Amino acid sequence: MNHGNIEFRKVSGFKRGTLFELLSDAYSFDERWEDCCASDWKEFDHFFFDNPQIADQYGFITVLNGKAVGLASWDPRKMPEYVEIGHNCIISSRKGHGYGRMQLREALQRIVKRGAKESSSPRMPARFPPGECMKAQVLRFAGKGGMKAVPGFSGITLIMK
Repeated sequence: MNHGNIEFRKVSGFKRGTLFELLSDAYSFDERWEDCCASDWKEFDHFFFDNPQIADQYGFITVLNGKAVGLASWDPRKMPEYVEIGHNCIISSRKGHGYGRMQLREALQRIVKRGAKESSSPRMPARFPPGECMKAQVLRFAGKGGMKAVPGFSGITLIMK
């Protein structure tokens, strides 16, 4: 499959509000997003743009053919024991084409390179050895292994051991 021209760029290369826009679009399928998450997402956007050195070290924006289509971020404060993946989203019009898988793989590679022993996300209940997470089939593997839905607006959790 031709995925076009995918790049993972620094957050600081974009305008304030970009992270909020990406999250809003990615979760637009669920009308609860605004009540549930809008203020947190705006705060996240402001924090990253107020602290570009943190944003560029612990997150990135996925760009397809020159357009921002997703973002990934993580919280390194508990390293090296573990890293919590904060956001991992792809805009609605680009879902289902493997971009989320590529983005997650890039984030996990960056996290492992920095020496984290474990990675988790409060959005995905499933456990995988690190080698499995690094494969391109991360989400396909997750689908085979007991991934379960979490009630409410919480997404899924991935824990790398």
